[in-house]
Parts: sequence; structure tokens; C-alpha cells
Amino acid sequence: MENTGYPCPGCGAPADLVAGCRGCGRPPYPPAAEVIRLDREITELAPRVEAARLAYHDLSGRLSTARQRRSALAARIRQEIPVPGAAGPAPLPAPPPRQIPQAPAPVRPGGAETSARAVQGLLFVLGGLLLGTAAVVFTAVAWATFGVTGRALVLLAVTALALAAPLVARARGLRGTAETLASVALLLVVLDGYAAWSVDLFGVTGLPGSRYAALVAAVSTAVAAGYALVSRLTAPWFAAWLLAQPVLPLAVAAFRPTAAGWALVLTAVALGDLAVVVALRRRTSGDSAASAAGLVLGWTGHGVALVLAAGCALVPLAVGHAAGTPLLAGGPLLLVALAAVAGAVAAAGRFWRATTTGLLAPVLAGALIRPVAELRSGLLLIAAGLVVAALAGAVRALPAPVRTGPLVGVLAVAAALGQVTVVLTGVVGAATASASFPAWQGGRDVPVPSWGWQLPAALLLTAGAVALLTPRAGRPLVGVIAAGLVALAAPAVTAVPWPLVLVVDLGAAAALLLAAVARPRPGRVVVPVAASAAAVLFGHALLVGVAPPGWCCCSWASPPGRTPRRVAASRGGSPGRRSARWRCRCWPRRPARPGRWCRRRRSGSGWPRC
Repeated sequence: MENTGYPCPGCGAPADLVAGCRGCGRPPYPPAAEVIRLDREITELAPRVEAARLAYHDLSGRLSTARQRRSALAARIRQEIPVPGAAGPAPLPAPPPRQIPQAPAPVRPGGAETSARAVQGLLFVLGGLLLGTAAVVFTAVAWATFGVTGRALVLLAVTALALAAPLVARARGLRGTAETLASVALLLVVLDGYAAWSVDLFGVTGLPGSRYAALVAAVSTAVAAGYALVSRLTAPWFAAWLLAQPVLPLAVAAFRPTAAGWALVLTAVALGDLAVVVALRRRTSGDSAASAAGLVLGWTGHGVALVLAAGCALVPLAVGHAAGTPLLAGGPLLLVALAAVAGAVAAAGRFWRATTTGLLAPVLAGALIRPVAELRSGLLLIAAGLVVAALAGAVRALPAPVRTGPLVGVLAVAAALGQVTVVLTGVVGAATASASFPAWQGGRDVPVPSWGWQLPAALLLTAGAVALLTPRAGRPLVGVIAAGLVALAAPAVTAVPWPLVLVVDLGAAAALLLAAVARPRPGRVVVPVAASAAAVLFGHALLVGVAPPGWCCCSWASPPGRTPRRVAASRGGSPGRRSARWRCRCWPRRPARPGRWCRRRRSGSGWPRC
């Protein structure tokens, strides 16, 4: 559309399509301006449309040439290789239809519930079970109808055929059939051993039954492993693992081993299963499903054998001796713990490694302490403290990546010993304080236990072990608690007079308060704990010093120059009944008891003290 003028609707003067009316200033007519803009756009797009049209014609010509070339080649092929039916150019392949997502069709009643391969495997398993049952029935029931030679020939022929059939089946691609027949063949090998025992072949009945069973299991294991290598089947490997489990226990059963011996045997079985697991983990080729099943069986056998071995190893630890000596009481349990650590290392899991190494620490502590308890029970407390301190030092020397499990285990042992020492310290403190009750008995000497001298040393060793294993921020707290407990346990070392106990308690309490106050950076936990320990020591000192010195003692002896006379019982006695107790020297109205302190202070009459 050209930019021509038009009469203005307002004033009638000529107007321009772009500039509008020059007379009244009316804007241009909008549709006209839009038409001009579209004309310009068409002018710009026209060359591009022409180029696209030429390109389309070019591609269309190339497509026609290709179709003609194809038709010529197809006609040439039909001439050389005639095809029945009407000849004609093959139609072009239609474009694939657009895939429209559809909802899953509902399951029809009576449809397939499982795959054909699963049904095939189930049938193979059932067939193998039927064949195995038939072999067992033949060996156990129909065996008596043949002579010795006939029995041996029949079983030998059936076993040979059963071992040869899987090889043929595998060569023809029937792997499921081969696996089933191989399982039945290996069962026949075991039945051959039973048949040889029942007919006393080569005088095998002269051997113990368990030893012969172990021999049959060992031979069957070797046959299964060799057959698995030759046939390259999976079932013989599982049969070899299953037959190898009872070999060692059956071989040792004839010697009637003790609980420690059974622990060692079961530990060896667990290590054998672990070797199978390691071999399967290093295997890179083969059936992944079979390898996974083998790993599950190997770990299961390893775990069950270790649990049984641990149960047997607890017996010598509880009894106190193994192999006739107390020094080896904890040896079997220690070997079981080491086998568990080896399994955790083979599993390559941080959790299992930390757990097993953590359990190794209490087992090692028990193995070291149990002989001391059996041989020198009077040194048990100090021995336990030394063992805990040594284990703490050994754990401290370990590298940081492997320290977590042993650290937790040694802390558990130190906590157990700490509970024992705290209870014994409480008993000693209570006994020291009870010597002052009632008040007229104050100042009695408390009998010192035979193990009393070990208690402060055990407390210090336990505190040192805990301080080594805990962070540096918690060590002052451990020191404060240890100082308070050692002050309470000091009277158990030797018989000391009550004033010295008073001095020790007050001095330790003052030192704890001074340390809590004078500390540059008082902690939120250390200061309250130190104050509490000081309060406990102050209270203990008050209880110990409740009876002041200078009080007199009652005795059966009468005053010098006087004749002892009986008095009536003060309570519960009849007027005519006489008491066998004498009057107290310091308090004549109170019946006397030997070794008791009176409530009244001694006068200057010089009564002797008991």
C-alpha cells in the first residue's frame, strides 16, 4: 500500500498515512499504518521464501532421483532372483506411529502367575528331590535283597552314571538338568560311604563311627570340589561347602575334647568359612547370583560357628582353667575374638571392624585377669588396675583410624573397674564413719581388710586410664573425682587413729576447694563436682570426729578397793532378777558394757581405760 494522502475526517484537509493531518494535527489512521508495516515485512521475507522454495525443489529432485535409482536396483534384483507373486516396487516404510502412553492392562483371571524359567527351575528341584529320595530308599530298604557283590556293583554303576549324566546334559545346553543330576550324584557318593559301612567293606567298622563319618565327609568334599572344577557347574560347589562343615567336628569327636577343645575346633570351622568368603569376594567372573548365594552361606556358617565357639569358650573362663592350667583360661575366648576381628577385616566394613575390636578389649582384659583371680585372688584388685592401665596405653598408641573400637572397649572395662572401686570406697568410708556411732563408742579402730592397700592404687590406675582415653578437657574432672575417692579410701591401707582420718579428709576437701577457686578458667562441670567432693569429705570428717577425746570407757572391772556388786536390770528385768553386768565407772546408774564409751566425761578419779 502506497503512502498516499486521504481527506482528514475532521477538517477535510489532505492528510498523510504516516504523518497524519497537517491542518488540525489529527493522528494517522491506525489500520493504514499497520498495513504499511506489514508491506515492509513482506518485502523483507520474500527473498527468504524464494530461497526456501528453491531448496525444496532441489531436495525434491534429489528424492525423485533416489527413488528412481532404487526402483532400477529392485528391478535388477527381481530379474536375477525371481520372487513368486506379483512383482512391483516395494512401498516406502511408513513412519513409526506416535507412542501414546497407555495405562497397564488389568491382570486377567487365569493369566500367567510366574515365568516359564521359574516353573522349569521348580520342576528341576522337585525332580532332584524325588531322585534323592529314591536313592535313599534303595540304599536303606532294597539293599537287603542283593548280595554284597551285587550291592557294590549296583551302587557303583548308578553313581558312575549319575556323575556322567550332568556332563552330557551340560554339553547339550541343559544346564538346569545338569545341576539337578549333579546334586543327586553327589548324594549317591555319600550313600556309597554308608553302604561301605553297612557291609563292613575293607573292615571299616573297626574305626569309630564319628571318625569314619568324618572320612566319608572329607572324601565327598574332595569329590564334589573336583567334580565342580571338571563340570563347571554351581551345585557341586555348594555341596562341597555343605559336606566340609562337619569334617573337623566329627574327626575330633572321638577324642572327647573339653569345652576349650570344642571352642578351638569351631573357631577353625569359622576360619574355613571365612576363607570361602574371601575366595568368593576375589572372584571376578562367573554367575553373580551363585556368588551372592555363596557369600550368604559363607557368612552364615562363619557367624554360627563363632557363636557356638564363644559359648564353648565361656566355660573354661568361668571354670578358671583350660588345658590343665589357669594361665590359659581365657585363651579360647581370645582366639574366638581374634577370629571375629579377622571376619570384620575381611568384610571391609568400618562398623563391624569397630564393633569386633571393641569386644576384643574386654575379652583380652578377662583373659589376663582370670589367671590372677585363680592363682592370686588377694591381688585381684591391683592386677585389674594394672591391666586397665596397660590396655589404655596400648590403645593410646594405636593410629587414629583404628582407635575408635578399642577405645570404647577399654573405656567399658575401665568403667566396670571404676564401679567396683567406687563401691568398695563407699564401704570403707561408711565403715570409718560408723565407728563413731553411737557417740559413746567414738574412736574405735576399724578392722583393715586384706585388700585395702590395693584400693587407692586401683583408683589411681583407673583414673589414669580414663584420663588417657578421654579428651584433654575432661581430665580435670577425672582428677577431681579420683582425689576425693582416694581420700575416702586412704583409711583402708592401714589402721590409723581417727584424728589422722579427720586431717586427711579436711586437707583433701580444702585442696579441692582451693583448686576449684584458683583455677584460671573454671569449668562449668569441674567446679560443681569439686565442691560436691569437698562437701562429701567435710561430712565424712564430721561423722568421724563426732566423739571427742577424753570420754571414759566402761569395763567389767570394779573400782580399786571396792567389791563388785550386781544391780537389777534397768529394762525388761524382774525386781528379783539380777543382771550379770556391772555398773559403769563414770555413770553408776548405767549398766556397764565392755569396750563402750560413756556419755559422761571421765572424772579425776583415775579410772583405767579399756
